[in-house]
Parts: sequence; structure tokens; C-alpha cells
Amino acid sequence: MVGEIAAVLTGAVFAVAAVSKLSAMPNWLTQSGAFGVPKNIARLVPVVELAVGALAVARVGRRQVAWVAVALLVVFTALLTRELAQGRRPVCACFGSW
Repeated sequence: MVGEIAAVLTGAVFAVAAVSKLSAMPNWLTQSGAFGVPKNIARLVPVVELAVGALAVARVGRRQVAWVAVALLVVFTALLTRELAQGRRPVCACFGSW
């Protein structure tokens, strides 16, 4: 039960993050560029987030979706950690325009 609730909540967070990035794509591309993310990859991030979020909420492919979500969070954390370790403080682009 707790796992199912966590999956749905995590999926919802991924979906909200994706929609906020998609609704302000130019801002998202600028913000992600500050983290060194190439634009072609930055354009894919909200699409992947939306897919992960939708699949998690729908509880489809739960184990695989969970691993993809973990991988995304590890990459996001690594990028943020790298920036902070180098003394940079770029604008957080986690939720796009929010």
C-alpha cells in the first residue's frame, strides 16, 4: 500500500515537472543550459519525465518505471552536485517555470 502511494506521488511529481517545463520550453532550455545540458537532450527531458510520471501513476511496468525514475533522479542530483561543488548556483530548473 505504501509503495503504491509512493509510486503515484512520485509519478505525479514527475508529471508536474514535465508539464511546467513543456509550458515554458524557452526558459527550460536556458535554465538547463546553465547546467551544461545540450539542448537536444534538454528537449527530451520533459517528454521522458511525462512518460515516467504517467506510467507510474497508471502503475504500468512498475519495476522498470521505478528504475528509470531512480536513474533520472541520480542524474539530476549528480548535475546539481557538480554545479554546487564548483561554486556555481544556477537557477533550479526542476519545475521549469515554477
